Amino acid sequence: MAADQERLRYVSAVSLVATGLVLRFLLTPVFGTTQIYTVFYPVVLLSAYALGPRPAMLATGLSAALAYWCFAPPVFEWKLTWANVVGVALFVATSAIAIYLITGLIRALEALALRQAAAEARARDEAERLQDLSSQVTDHLRQVSGLLAIQAEGQRDPALAAALERASAHSLRIANLHHDFAGRVGVVIDPEAAPVSPAPSSAEPALILPPAAAAVAR
Repeated sequence: MAADQERLRYVSAVSLVATGLVLRFLLTPVFGTTQIYTVFYPVVLLSAYALGPRPAMLATGLSAALAYWCFAPPVFEWKLTWANVVGVALFVATSAIAIYLITGLIRALEALALRQAAAEARARDEAERLQDLSSQVTDHLRQVSGLLAIQAEGQRDPALAAALERASAHSLRIANLHHDFAGRVGVVIDPEAAPVSPAPSSAEPALILPPAAAAVAR
């Protein structure tokens, strides 16, 4: 498959040169024996941009030879005058520079696109990892808050019970702040709800505080 694509690029370069040759013949009444290589410059540039450096070099060589043979005076003869030699040499040199710059720019853009795609993939992975860690921290804080609330209900010492309730409320407040900071909806506390024990669930757990702890949390 790669070999077929490579051959297709060379065939496309030859086709572009043939198109330029036909166009130059059609423009002979306009240009005469001047502007010999003007039509072939776009052929080289398009070959470099669309086909790659080697097909573009083939297009340059064919264009130089055909233009030199068909349009440089005297036409359809090999001639070694300084004007003709310098003209074809300048065409080949400028075409080579254009091929180098265009293909180098394309390679740089492709490398930049690959680096950008890799950076975006790493950023997505890091964001997912941080989101998982954030969810785990929030869940742990809610579990701690629920356990403290349960411990407060079993205490006979009012001072200790109040301290546990305050700790439970603060833990839940921190969990809510962490939850909101991560860009998610915080937990809504119902101060009238009856206390329940935290139960594992596939959904996001929402702990309900006893009335005293909820009052402290507010």
